Amino acid sequence: MKVSRPVLKPSQNGDISGLGQPTPEQENLLRRTLGCVRLVYNKALATRTEAWYERKERVGYSQTSSMLTSWKKEEELDFLNEVSCVPPSSMFKASANCFQ
Repeated sequence: MKVSRPVLKPSQNGDISGLGQPTPEQENLLRRTLGCVRLVYNKALATRTEAWYERKERVGYSQTSSMLTSWKKEEELDFLNEVSCVPPSSMFKASANCFQ
């Protein structure tokens, strides 16, 4: 049985046809999640870059994953606990391949 997917095309106002706009709650969660992923990515990238250029060490997925756990315990980064841990973890897996 073949399952067909709808063709999604951006409309003039930027909506994806057929999906509509997210609710304000969904939009807020999406913005917070993407903001957290960007912050975590930048921190991990800085750590990996520093480790490589200063000590010629590689920082892999398991190490960055452990860093995320420790960052969540820091008071100034406790907001990382408010979003799912899946997007940052997925980003770590993808970015680990870039450094190999």
